[in-house]
Amino acid sequence: MCTHATENNKNYEDMKLDKFVDITNDVLKDMSLQDFVLLAESFEDGEFLYRSKQNLFNQQNSINYDINENQVIRQNVDSLHKTSHMPHKNSEPYPPESSPKRKPGRPRSTDKFRKKPEKRLGKLWEFLRNLLLDAKTCPSLIKWDNYNEGTFKFVESEKVAKLWGDRKKNDKMNYEKLSRAMRYYYKSEVLLPVPGKRLVYKFGPQASGWRTANPLLENKTCNLPV
Repeated sequence: MCTHATENNKNYEDMKLDKFVDITNDVLKDMSLQDFVLLAESFEDGEFLYRSKQNLFNQQNSINYDINENQVIRQNVDSLHKTSHMPHKNSEPYPPESSPKRKPGRPRSTDKFRKKPEKRLGKLWEFLRNLLLDAKTCPSLIKWDNYNEGTFKFVESEKVAKLWGDRKKNDKMNYEKLSRAMRYYYKSEVLLPVPGKRLVYKFGPQASGWRTANPLLENKTCNLPV
């Protein structure tokens, strides 16, 4: 390889050929391009020596290099070359593998700092619907005004508001705030106002799950079978 380097106007002293002196032909023959680049500490010199080695062992074959493969090898060699210059407590012939460098601006993804998903509390209108379907709260806290029309009425409005506040961990919740939140459902027609009736609201065409086959609800008793 020294002769080949001289013929190609290469300074073999700068190419660190002394690192290849003690390597036997059998080992040299099995060495990959990446091995040559690591020993030469230069992609250009390592690639040149690797080509020379291939020509020496097989004069009949021409070597075609895949450009994409060389680019990948170049990136790997650059990473390994940087790692080889880092101080190590234990002397090793080759440095341990290092993890790929994180790109600037990319957030570090770890399970330790990943935000846990919040427990789904449900929507306000679903909360009211469930109270109407529960014998523990209907008709004591809330009841059907007209089941067939989907209208319902607050019996204990402040207690219902407190139940919603407890679920949302808001101890300042009251009926005024609750009714204000219910108005947000008017536009989507999940809930609708009932003019002329105090504390009475109606399930709109977009609300679901409030109709049941339980005949007792039609009598407004709200006593569901166990």
